[in-house]
Amino acid sequence: MTKKITILDLGRTCYGSSLFTQEKIVEKKLKDKIFPDVLIYTEHEPVITLGKRGGEEFINKSSKYFMENSPEIIQTGRGGLVTCHMPGQAVLYPILDLGKHKIGVKDYSYLLMDVITDFLLKYNVESEQTRKYPGVWVNSRKIGSIGLGIRKNICFHGLSINIINEKSLFDIVTPCGIKDAHMTRLCDETDIEIDMNTAKKKLVNSFLKVFDFESDKYEISL
Repeated sequence: MTKKITILDLGRTCYGSSLFTQEKIVEKKLKDKIFPDVLIYTEHEPVITLGKRGGEEFINKSSKYFMENSPEIIQTGRGGLVTCHMPGQAVLYPILDLGKHKIGVKDYSYLLMDVITDFLLKYNVESEQTRKYPGVWVNSRKIGSIGLGIRKNICFHGLSINIINEKSLFDIVTPCGIKDAHMTRLCDETDIEIDMNTAKKKLVNSFLKVFDFESDKYEISL
């Protein structure tokens, strides 16, 4: 049986609004077993997010950038510690019934990293994954992050990839609480010209390939 997933392109969003959309879809899936799996694509306005374990201590609030810009800090229900989102960084939020697809949480996290790896290869960028620090790295610099939320086998939150984003926010945090971790972007690692709309399509196609899904035209009513 072909696996279908509905693609929901939210464009550029404030973090809170996309989280609200995720929560509504999770609620629908918990109440209605035939409600479709959904893949959300978005780029966020600048924001610092904290995981279940916190991470505010890894934000340099005495930095000039922080004091001048007062970036929004949001506590989330995903795993992990502190990270950042901003325009030019691609974000995917798959909302799936892992039980229905017989995928364990650990295997699911590896599959998300495989999506990032497959996407980067489309720009001739080789990467590596580490089991100690979930995420994807290029030349010892982190380019892709994952953070998961699971509610009764329904997964949400997901992955982010730095593509052409500014790095100012990352300069004032310790990403994922990893000391001496440095971030990189796809535009720093390839000579191929990058267009975000094209990158979005490539990323979604990498997800469909890795998870063996087909895009569905189901209309979502929230």
